[in-house]
Amino acid sequence: INQKPVADAGTNQVINLPVNSTTLTGLGSDADGFIASYFWEKVSGPTVTFASAQTLSTVSITNLLAGTYVFQLTVTDNLGATDVDNVSVTVNPEVINQKPVADAGTDQV
Repeated sequence: INQKPVADAGTNQVINLPVNSTTLTGLGSDADGFIASYFWEKVSGPTVTFASAQTLSTVSITNLLAGTYVFQLTVTDNLGATDVDNVSVTVNPEVINQKPVADAGTDQV
């Protein structure tokens, strides 16, 4: 009987614009065989571009917008069994630098 593999999509991430790209690194293990394939897909969130192949354990994503994304990693073992794991990427809006306010105190005579 083929044992199911185990997928690990990595730890959740938080980035702040203007940074709009990141790398997801997943792992797969199989107690009675080997991982034959990896596949990344976006489950939810704004538009994104996969800058590298979605069929690798590590994938680069770009063109992230402010919001929360959920990505799913599917691993398939050498006998066709699969497992999935999700990871979230939160992209915070850019903080616009505002002018400071100067206060020299009250007038003196």
